[in-house]
Amino acid sequence: MKTRTLITLLAVLAALVIAGTLVQRRTDRPGSGDDLGTPLFRGLTMERVEAVVLSGPKGAVSLKKTPAGWVVVERGGYPAAFGKISDLARRLRDAKVGRRFNASAETLDRLALRGPDESDAPEEARAIRVALKDDKGTLIAGLLVGRMREGGPEKRLRGGRYVRLDGEREVCLVDQEFRGLSTNPAAWLKKELVRVPAEEVRSITCLENTGGPALFRVERREKGKDLELMGLGKGQRAQKASLNRLGSALSSLRLQDVLASPEPSVAEDFSRTPVLEYRLFDGKVYRVRRVREGSKNNARDLLRMEVAYEPPAVVDEQGKDKGRHRSPEENVLEARQENARLSPWVFVVGKWQADAFMTRKTDLLEKRPEPPEKKAPSRPSTPSRPGS
Repeated sequence: MKTRTLITLLAVLAALVIAGTLVQRRTDRPGSGDDLGTPLFRGLTMERVEAVVLSGPKGAVSLKKTPAGWVVVERGGYPAAFGKISDLARRLRDAKVGRRFNASAETLDRLALRGPDESDAPEEARAIRVALKDDKGTLIAGLLVGRMREGGPEKRLRGGRYVRLDGEREVCLVDQEFRGLSTNPAAWLKKELVRVPAEEVRSITCLENTGGPALFRVERREKGKDLELMGLGKGQRAQKASLNRLGSALSSLRLQDVLASPEPSVAEDFSRTPVLEYRLFDGKVYRVRRVREGSKNNARDLLRMEVAYEPPAVVDEQGKDKGRHRSPEENVLEARQENARLSPWVFVVGKWQADAFMTRKTDLLEKRPEPPEKKAPSRPSTPSRPGS
């Protein structure tokens, strides 16, 4: 074989090897070319995940699985919103890569994909780190979540977000937006407190303190009737809208945050505030206290709640309260469980919800129209004298 022919064959062989290597690399890199839609995490399942930690430039939150369910560690183990956690897990599992590229330091800043602990980077350039861990604290999967996609040449995908696998320089554009991702512990709390239909409230008594004298009392004589304010004085009339608002205060009560370790002054404030005692037709009793803490421009509305059970006056022949068909023992157990869930905590609620717990009788009364101001009698004008 001639030397020139051998050199030509070797060159062709080298070209084929290089082309094969490029094809192989292209196959191994999801999101490049024809591999659009490759999962970001292959084989990710939540069965092994026992903790989720989210950290960013403004703080961190730790979510932990316990035998009783998921809790927020920074809030003293208060129950977490499982729906939000499962939604995050689903989005991580379903995230598919649309594009991969190596990014410069300038690009990482622009896409907010610098590490949250990189103090030399501006705050707006740092990502939120999502870490999934097992029961031993070992990292299962880690992800840096940056900015959402805003236009650009990637017209094949609508929306999406730029992310970076923790520890890698390569940036991925994925089809999940991860909206609502937050490092604020309050954002991950289970928000619903109680849901008591207004028509189930038999009476509401406002006590000066636990066991103290009653400041006012509201009653519903029977189911289906309106609430009435007792002990009206001469010329006094109850304001129906206020009565309905007070009666509905527990119908959809939600928290904004919880105080895991309230200051002693907060406990002292609660000990001096009136108690609203809601008694239901089924015998359950809710006791609610409300205080406002802080300055006028930075105030928080706080609630404490207790739950008890007192057998209703009317039961059927089997000893079960009418309407619920549960035995007294079942009702006592349910009230104890709910009290254990609510009573240890101080809840931060929205002002509009806190204001529904009215503790002054005057707030339930129609306002009397103010009498018109009496005009001073006009003095007759003195006729002018000629020449004056």
